[in-house]
Amino acid sequence: MSFPRLFRTYEVPANPSYDCTIWEAARATSAAPTFFKRIRIGHENLEEEFIDGGMGCNNPVAQVLDEAESFGPTQPVACIVSIGTGHPDAIGLPKPDAFQRMLPTNLITALRNISTDCEKVAEQFEKRFKNAPKFYFRFNVAKGLEKVSLAEWMKQTEVVTHTKAYLQQQVVSAKIDDLVQALLKRPAAVNTEELSA
Repeated sequence: MSFPRLFRTYEVPANPSYDCTIWEAARATSAAPTFFKRIRIGHENLEEEFIDGGMGCNNPVAQVLDEAESFGPTQPVACIVSIGTGHPDAIGLPKPDAFQRMLPTNLITALRNISTDCEKVAEQFEKRFKNAPKFYFRFNVAKGLEKVSLAEWMKQTEVVTHTKAYLQQQVVSAKIDDLVQALLKRPAAVNTEELSA
């Protein structure tokens, strides 16, 4: 779990990975422990087991940048797009009662929330690229999804409603327009050597 695996659809200069299918990559990245089973991927007799990378790598922007840098220092990058699944509530730990001292479920929940938090990484990259306007785009529904857990797939209409409300905000709509322009025009906004700065 300390070294997330990258599934690629392109050639890389070093450390190539197994050329899995799209469904295998999607299945591996959604194999969240306690919700979905692990998946075995690879060549016959050389299969590896994979689980969701959400524990400790739930927002993989750093891994994306490392991957871009592996292609050389002068490769142009038009933009980075990061899509969240909704802002979480603040992570806290209430004072334990007698039951919590015996079985600290609140502590376990807080530790899980810390290890799957995406916002700290998003904020770090927002600051890192503050002087490169229209380069780093983060989209994340601001409110309404914090109470929808991974297991609650029945709340899909609630997710759609909050997402549509988020996308209709003037600031978000303008950001989407900027992203579309960055993707269409593909300006060389930043070279890979500048990504590690």
